[in-house]
Amino acid sequence: MGWEIERKWLLPEDARIPAGFLPDGEGTPIRQGYILTGPTGSLRVRSMGESCLLTVKRGQGVVRQEVEIELDPVQFASLWPLSEGVRLVKRRFVRHWGEWVCEIDCFDGPLAPLRMIEVEFPDVGSAERFEAPDFWGAEVTHDPRYLNLNLAMSGLPR
Repeated sequence: MGWEIERKWLLPEDARIPAGFLPDGEGTPIRQGYILTGPTGSLRVRSMGESCLLTVKRGQGVVRQEVEIELDPVQFASLWPLSEGVRLVKRRFVRHWGEWVCEIDCFDGPLAPLRMIEVEFPDVGSAERFEAPDFWGAEVTHDPRYLNLNLAMSGLPR
C-alpha cells in the first residue's frame, strides 16, 4: 500500500508572487474522473499528458493511502465514460521552492480560475516542518471542500 504525504494551498492572483514562479505556457493537461466515491475513499481515472492511471485514494489530510495502476489509452478510454458528471480538467505546472518540488494546478472549465499548489513530502516530519511562503495564500490541506473529488462533485467552494 502506498502513502501520499502532501500539503496544499490556494494560490491567489497577487502582485507579491515572484517573477518566474507563476505558470506560463501550456502546462501538462490533466483529465480526471471519479468512478466510485464513498466515505472512506475514491477510485479515479486520470490522463496526464501521455500517461493514464487508475488510482485508489483513502483518507483526508496530510497522510492518505494511495495506490496507482498504469493504464493504456484503450483501458482509460473504456473507463472514462463511467466518470460522467464527476470530472475535472486542469493544467499542471512544476516549480521548485528551495529543495521542494511544487505542483501548481490551474483548473479549467467551471472550476476556473482556481489555482492550488501542492507539495509532496517523504515523511510527516518534513511536512510538519515545511513553512510555505506568505504569497501561497491559505492552506487548504485539511479543508475537504478542496479535495479534487469534492471539487469534481460540488464545484467551487462558496
